[in-house]
Amino acid sequence: ETTDGHHKGFHIMSSASSLFHSALSGSKKVLTGSTPSNESSEKILPPIPATPLNICCVSWNVGNEHPKSLVGLLPPRIPKSKSVDIFVFGFQECTYGNTKLDFDLAEIRGYLKNALKSTQKHCYVEISHATLGQMKVLVFVRRSLRDVIDEIHTVTEATGIAGVVGNKGGLCVGMRLYGTTRIAFISAHLNAHRGGKH
Repeated sequence: ETTDGHHKGFHIMSSASSLFHSALSGSKKVLTGSTPSNESSEKILPPIPATPLNICCVSWNVGNEHPKSLVGLLPPRIPKSKSVDIFVFGFQECTYGNTKLDFDLAEIRGYLKNALKSTQKHCYVEISHATLGQMKVLVFVRRSLRDVIDEIHTVTEATGIAGVVGNKGGLCVGMRLYGTTRIAFISAHLNAHRGGKH
């Protein structure tokens, strides 16, 4: 609870709900970008598979240290019938090394591509990413799924100092699969302590 009597938890949940709704609906509010594939052109999509999608979500507070290797964060090679369809990577306190490379994601993207290539049987492509301060979220999908995903939106919301600074907050990537199913992923970096001592 803050000094003015408002509950932090309510603000956090409201922010998460706003992020999720904005990413799924494609709202332009705090929209940071959308991929060129957002056009709703009529196209024939393959049938929805009978088996569920396997999704692997990875969250890592890098602590502003060089990550060196991401291989240990990923599942080992498994039969293709059971392999991961979508990888979601959320990073916090991810500023290190060359500032320019960190800003345009080239370095961390290279680590992810190498880790996926060396640990997985399928080929994966990045479909979207979002950044806010030292936070990043990147989404990779199996190459065979790329053509059944559209209406991709990215949204960020800062909840840091004064509720507007990006040292804390959330990032969200939303998309539609097979023309029917909408899904969104949120990565957040929130205050670690509720009070002065805990």
